[in-house]
Amino acid sequence: MTYSDDESLDSLKYRLLSPTPSPTDWGHEYVRHLASEIGIAFNKRTVDDPEKPTDDLLNLAKQLIPFLLSHNAEPDAVDLLSELDSIALLPDYVDELTWERVVAYVVACVPLLTQDDDRDFLICARTIYKKYGKLVEAMTLSIRLDNMEFIEHDFAHAKEE
Repeated sequence: MTYSDDESLDSLKYRLLSPTPSPTDWGHEYVRHLASEIGIAFNKRTVDDPEKPTDDLLNLAKQLIPFLLSHNAEPDAVDLLSELDSIALLPDYVDELTWERVVAYVVACVPLLTQDDDRDFLICARTIYKKYGKLVEAMTLSIRLDNMEFIEHDFAHAKEE
């Protein structure tokens, strides 16, 4: 798996054909390689044939995200969901052990993204902050997003606590 041929995507091909339920049983290096191939395949499908479904890739990614997060590979998990245009799913996967590193990485990525993607990342980070009771940080991101609905919501919830 150290040699990567972007055209073949053999690991992904055989993973999708495999009857075994868990791709994480093969270890960290396999999971990281598979995540890479998922991103490449998703980009190919969306460019070559936008009508072709990508649900199989997203479902496989959803199996990899908990593994990556539990093995201190938060950037890999964030990058995978970002490549699949599914960063909004990230708050469902973070827990009390991973959320701080995840949100720090998500916020650090914002200056490197396009305008639409940066908003999605900020909304994702705001959701994680709210999930873990960090209302000041959530309010900061709401202000940064310049979203009055978010600001009013955050302010109203801060009064209650």
